[in-house]
Formats: sequence, C-alpha cells, structure tokens
Amino acid sequence: MNGTLIIHAAVEGIVDEAVVQKLIIEAGGCPGTVYGKSGKAFLRQKIQGFNNAAIGQAESLKRAIICLQRMIEKHKRGLQGPRGR
Repeated sequence: MNGTLIIHAAVEGIVDEAVVQKLIIEAGGCPGTVYGKSGKAFLRQKIQGFNNAAIGQAESLKRAIICLQRMIEKHKRGLQGPRGR
C-alpha cells in the first residue's frame, strides 16, 4: 500500500455505489469494499453491523498507531546513546 486511505462504504444501490466510488477517488482515497447494494430496507437492517465493524477497525488502527509511536520513541532513545556521555 502506498499510503492512500482505503475507504469502505455502505450504499442502497448500484448508482449509489458508482457515486460513492467517484467521491472517494476525487477526495484522494481508494475505494474499498462497498457493502449493501440491496435496497434501503436491507441497508437499514444491516447498518448497525456496518457501524460496529467500522468502530472495530478504528480501535485496531488506534492500537497500531500507539504501538508504532512506542517503537519510534524506543528507536530515538537508542540513537541518542547512553545518557550522561
């Protein structure tokens, strides 16, 4: 991956899918999985599950960022050498 943000979406139908993909690309993102596409009733029935999945992804990303920050700090301390010299 080249650092481009992958954005997933939930939509009502195929026209919505085309629009959301175009918007994501125009915003500089990369379209990910597009869920739904089976009408408004289906989307309403499944939206809580989509939201829960998004929250889970956000928590995983948050943990990864914290881990990377700790690794960077540890690396910086290692580059500084022993203290007091």
